[in-house]
Amino acid sequence: MGHSPTGQKLLLGPPCFAYWLSAYTGSVRSEPASWDPGETVAVDERWLLRFWPVADVSGPALRGEDDSGHMVRMREILALEPGTAPPRPQAWAALRPHPQPDTATAVMRFNPPESDRVTVGHPAQAGSASETDGGRITVSSVDTENDPQLVHEVLGDLLYDVLGNLPQNVWSWSRSMLEDYATQLRVDRRIGRELNPASMPTLVLKASSVRTPFFGTEPGFSGRAWVWGSEENGHAEVLSVDREVIARDRLRQNTLFTGIVTILRKENDFVEVRAATQAEAARVIDVERLRG
Repeated sequence: MGHSPTGQKLLLGPPCFAYWLSAYTGSVRSEPASWDPGETVAVDERWLLRFWPVADVSGPALRGEDDSGHMVRMREILALEPGTAPPRPQAWAALRPHPQPDTATAVMRFNPPESDRVTVGHPAQAGSASETDGGRITVSSVDTENDPQLVHEVLGDLLYDVLGNLPQNVWSWSRSMLEDYATQLRVDRRIGRELNPASMPTLVLKASSVRTPFFGTEPGFSGRAWVWGSEENGHAEVLSVDREVIARDRLRQNTLFTGIVTILRKENDFVEVRAATQAEAARVIDVERLRG
């Protein structure tokens, strides 16, 4: 996934791939400076950037014992082997076009004024563990004295699909701050949909419940999820790849099971995941075998 200086996110393709890049732009121009007609300044130019994946190069990183030196190890792949085969789009969801693509929407870099969070209640659904149902917000449970009218007006339906808790003091933010935050949320949802072109079932988990071999729990990366559920067959559609039952708590009637998933979006220490594809899961399984 790529990030522009404006904070825009673009889905380029799977992580740990080598990409070719072509850049297209017009002639460089300048114009008189607004503060001094005797000086000239460069005119901002629009660039067209074309990325396309040429090879899966995760091997150097897979050979590492930990994630700390991944950038050093990834430099090993800069010289590709002759005759390297390009990836097959059908093997990677990130390379398949979404049947109903969204227009990429620019978003300014967003920094909340406070790092603390509002306390939000997440009622569990019947017959499921509270941890796996705790990712979606219930607006009425926020304890605040501020007028929420502006928040509801700007964020609208986005409020009901936020992962985790809203930033603290969001109810007293200005309209421009709320609009920036709303755009950020829409971009995250667009990336999530692009990573799930087949509209596979999804699950919301705490970010700490997923362990990935590369770069932490970020959208586009795959890892193993660990989930407690009230039924041994719980979340079978999402945790279906390399699924294992790890333990059973007879007193609380809970079961700990695991499966390999791909992260679609991350907000406020929660992630939304789907079942990993065969190619995505293969990386995770290779790391587990190498690291014992």
